[in-house]
Amino acid sequence: MAFSNQPLSIRRGNPVLGVILFGGFTLMGSALVYALLVHPVLRVWAARSWHQTDCRIVSGQVVYHSGNKGPTYSVEIVFNYHVGGQHYQSRHYDFMEGSTSGYDDKQAVVDRYPRGMRTVCYVNPSDPTDAVLDRDYPHDMWFGFVALIFPLIGIGGFACMWLKPPASS
Repeated sequence: MAFSNQPLSIRRGNPVLGVILFGGFTLMGSALVYALLVHPVLRVWAARSWHQTDCRIVSGQVVYHSGNKGPTYSVEIVFNYHVGGQHYQSRHYDFMEGSTSGYDDKQAVVDRYPRGMRTVCYVNPSDPTDAVLDRDYPHDMWFGFVALIFPLIGIGGFACMWLKPPASS
């Protein structure tokens, strides 16, 4: 049997392609899981001890982002607040970074915070420039669970590649 006809999982003599492929799935998937799931969860947990303060909404909008698979949207709400006699401004509605599809959901958030509204925001006591309006788990965080598929494929591929015995010739 020629080497090129052997499945990737049994090429123990030249595993470079498998390492590149499964390593890419593992690394990129892990980065996505961190960005979409782990980092927001850690920020939500940390924000439980943040100080509640009064703030005023300056502006709000749904921001359009063009992409090759269609448009995505993000919420941008600008608000002012004071800490220790200092004036600050933030643009962070919650802890989710990036944009997703679903314009109507984003517009509903913006509509809840009209210009001039007085509300409550949460300020990081160790960095008063860090503040959010919503310190709960972001609704778009479920994408992080979907991203778990990629590192699992990578780890599973490594396991199959190294644990499966080579085929007999």
